[in-house]
Amino acid sequence: MENESLRDVLVRLESSVKQLKGISRDAKIEEVGDGNLNFVYRVTWQAAGEQCSVIVKHAPTYIKCLGPEFKLTQSRLRVEYNAMCCFHSAAPGLGPQPYHFDEESSTLVMEDLKSFDVMRTQIIAGNVSMKAVCAVARLAATVHRRFHKNSTDSSEWQKLCDEFTNADMVDITRQYLFVRPYDAADPTNKSPSATENLAKEMRSNEAVQRNVAALRRKFLEERECLLHGDLHSGSVMVDGDEARIIDAEFACVGPAAFELGMYMVQFCVAWLSHQHADSPTRPSGTYDKTAVQKVLEECLCNVWQTYTAEFFGGSQAAGTNTAVAQLWHDSIGFGACEATRRVIGAAPIPELSSDKSLLAVLQLCFKVLSSLDEIKNAEQLVAIVKSLG
Repeated sequence: MENESLRDVLVRLESSVKQLKGISRDAKIEEVGDGNLNFVYRVTWQAAGEQCSVIVKHAPTYIKCLGPEFKLTQSRLRVEYNAMCCFHSAAPGLGPQPYHFDEESSTLVMEDLKSFDVMRTQIIAGNVSMKAVCAVARLAATVHRRFHKNSTDSSEWQKLCDEFTNADMVDITRQYLFVRPYDAADPTNKSPSATENLAKEMRSNEAVQRNVAALRRKFLEERECLLHGDLHSGSVMVDGDEARIIDAEFACVGPAAFELGMYMVQFCVAWLSHQHADSPTRPSGTYDKTAVQKVLEECLCNVWQTYTAEFFGGSQAAGTNTAVAQLWHDSIGFGACEATRRVIGAAPIPELSSDKSLLAVLQLCFKVLSSLDEIKNAEQLVAIVKSLG
């Protein structure tokens, strides 16, 4: 959206959205964020002697990172707004406060988290707050438990399922996590030379293909609870020990393991990226790779423990019953699918900037997806990650 068009929208909304009070055509508009789907702007202005700001998100009619030929429904921001409202009701402070969604312009106005930074950026720099990391796991579990098929009556559950069908975004997930990365001819895939042979092996390996197909079916068919739908380190903002979850346009009803696995694998990927970085961009004298990696190992274990304690109400210990064992099994499988698409799919990430890191992450994915039934706990997964260092 052009800045002048955005100004027209915000000036039009000024009388009905109190957080836009006093905005004028002199407001400063700055594009922020590096999302794959939408444009995000910080809008600032002076009103009654005070500095005001909001974040404004606009959904174009296409996938931003792929271009206008890749069409996509603009209704994704309506879904995001509704999800933000649900999250805010279940866990106030989980994300930025939603202010208004304007259907006419496909524009979402929300709180500006001015002092926060993207968790991914902080992890790349070697700054990891365990409290913030675990807060996200706890908040996700709170939402999953509150909006779970077993904790809502039938009419509320049906309404939730209808409201968050989100068919177009679910189909994007289906394609880009479970289908396209395993098709060598797909034009949206990346083809790093360092991973070419292993990618070919993954695409032909019977166990990998069987497990990916099973996980794809589970994602599409298991309607368990309300999900954020895209919970990775780029969808979390942090300020010291505080964390906020953003970018909920993929919100849908699905298996809790999908969300948990996508989040947990971030710390495996980060460990390997620190191990194999070509030229770490960290201040001289302040970066201790071994210490950072130790914290990342603890993050993986603590996220699992924090999530399961909150999700199961503290009544079940990880690994002691069928439900928790199945959650672990599916979570690490979904996580491997998420990491695979970051290496050979259409959504690369900045921490995987070296051939060695790309190969190591894909080796991890191959190991998990080819021997999914054999990895029983977080400690075993950490050992596999460290073996690739």
